[in-house]
Amino acid sequence: MKKAFFIGDYEKSDLLFYLAKVLSITRRVLLVDATKNQNYQYLVPRIDDEPGIVTYDGFDVFTGTEEDLQKQRLGSYDHVIYDIDEAERLSPYRSTHRFFFVTSMDITSIIRGEHLIQAFTEHLPRTDPLPFYKLLIEDARQPGEAYIDDRLAAYPLTWVETLSYSPDDRDRTQKIHNQYTSKLHMRRLSSDMRILITDLIQIVDGTTAKSAAQLYKQAERRK
Repeated sequence: MKKAFFIGDYEKSDLLFYLAKVLSITRRVLLVDATKNQNYQYLVPRIDDEPGIVTYDGFDVFTGTEEDLQKQRLGSYDHVIYDIDEAERLSPYRSTHRFFFVTSMDITSIIRGEHLIQAFTEHLPRTDPLPFYKLLIEDARQPGEAYIDDRLAAYPLTWVETLSYSPDDRDRTQKIHNQYTSKLHMRRLSSDMRILITDLIQIVDGTTAKSAAQLYKQAERRK
């Protein structure tokens, strides 16, 4: 089982939905809602408001408490993806496969993200830094990546690679449309979003660029 943690005070459900859908073409995938407001309970079809796992467009989505999560059979999944924006949900998730710091250039996103990183790394030794991927949502060019590097320099992490994505009206429109159709349509996504998803597939699944592109096309066509 491979785990990927997407840590940051930024609304990233659409990106993680697409990532999970593409991975689910060949893998069994669980997306865990470890956010403060548990918004995923409103984004996937549910018969009632009870916490737990529901299947959505080929993969599973979990909402609920940490206690509820411990009752699930996580070992049956090839990939478990966590969306985390709350420090209290960080402590059980120290030994993982991939780490992503997700932020926009909005100062509230950066500072709240820093608080999460501080909580996540407070018991880790400086001599053994965690490898992190930086995922920047570039809705502004300033103050830039160097500002984030400076703010997080005191914590035991090392940057592996920086991924970036510029928000597009087509992606925002598709996100809302998907919420009301209970289906993840992907054909009208921007090229930037497609590139980001295929890059993430390569990192999370350890596959090639060619294979990731093929999986993406299959996910686009899946009904």
